[in-house]
Amino acid sequence: MSSINARLLKKQGSNKELEDIRQNLSKSIPHEFITPLNSVLGFCQLILWTLEEGEQIPPQELEEYVRQIQEGGKRLLHLTQNYILHAELNVLASKPESERFGKNEEMIVSDSLFGGFLHTVQLFKDRQDDFILDIESASIPIAETHLRILITELASNAMKFSTYNTPVYIKGKFDSLDKVYVLTFSDEGRGMTESQIKRIGAFMQFDRGKYEQQGAGLGLIICRQIVELRGGTLKIESQPDYGTKITVIFPSAISQKRVIDASQNKSF
Repeated sequence: MSSINARLLKKQGSNKELEDIRQNLSKSIPHEFITPLNSVLGFCQLILWTLEEGEQIPPQELEEYVRQIQEGGKRLLHLTQNYILHAELNVLASKPESERFGKNEEMIVSDSLFGGFLHTVQLFKDRQDDFILDIESASIPIAETHLRILITELASNAMKFSTYNTPVYIKGKFDSLDKVYVLTFSDEGRGMTESQIKRIGAFMQFDRGKYEQQGAGLGLIICRQIVELRGGTLKIESQPDYGTKITVIFPSAISQKRVIDASQNKSF
């Protein structure tokens, strides 16, 4: 009887998870596509009506219309790119490790590299002073495209779920003992419960009705896919109302300081 009850409880939990995904799909997907589309089409129509009536649109007003169209287009592009990337990463995961990536793919991480990536994030422009970067230079096994996605998605999450004038810490350190590179993103935002952390996956968002948020819940799962495909791990620690800390561990890292020291020794 206890075995049967355990199976029934597991089944109920699985059904609830499927129902949560279905509800998130029905709420977030139409919203995420239709809202920016309405913005693009609405402002285009407004410009056309004005031109058809033979009226002139003041330059400042026209600039605002174009900016709104551009923002809607960017939002649609980002959403579409994430859907495609999620599918591509699923395909890569099905291949043997030797066939997943090109040979000798690696990036040297640094404060300046991270700063360059962050400047491409729209939210970062208003919150530059909130960021505290402490990145130890090292070489890690990842392509620039995937590293950029990882940094921008995790930084965007930290900004979305924390308020202005609260710190966002990004730290990177080479662990000489285990030959790994440990990267952490910490914020002091609203946090997540243990149950929510366990349910993180594609198309999953939490308290969407309570909080206005963009996206389809793909960011974190894409980051996890990228890290795990490289043989690394992504761990989430969080507490409601106290913030979230995401730790990424890359194996086979090489300290850049040791590389420089070695090259200097060779010259002598």
